[in-house]
Amino acid sequence: MSYRPQYAYPPSPRGTEGETFHYSFDGTNTPVLALTLAAGAQANDIMLPLDPDAPFVCRGIRIALGTAESVCDVKLKTPSGDYLETAFVPSSRWAFGGGAPVLGNLVVALEAEVWCAAGGVWTLYLYNPAGAPVAPPAITFFGIKERFCQRRAA
Repeated sequence: MSYRPQYAYPPSPRGTEGETFHYSFDGTNTPVLALTLAAGAQANDIMLPLDPDAPFVCRGIRIALGTAESVCDVKLKTPSGDYLETAFVPSSRWAFGGGAPVLGNLVVALEAEVWCAAGGVWTLYLYNPAGAPVAPPAITFFGIKERFCQRRAA
């Protein structure tokens, strides 16, 4: 993973083990992300489901359109129903952290990691402020899956 928080994350709870994992959503696995978004249009309630096998702890997010900047504005809702931002935010803020544009898809680290129950669903909202149709960005969640450790027979 290519994210680095300002402070160390706490260890996994006792009896669990953190497995590095990421979820990627783009036009190949989320059909609505394969469509173009018309000028001034909004796409609401785009479901981004997580695997039902283990809880996921999201520690970083990347929102980008290949190696180019997307002009779509985004809003994300966590599986617990909390919004990461209250209004639409230009995806370039996520792709580049608000600094100078660097092509290569930087990951924005989440200082307060987001715990997601097994089978949880993130919700994505898109808005196209441009005067022409645009392609939606791809979204990747980076973090760990909390797997229960098996007891070994003595």
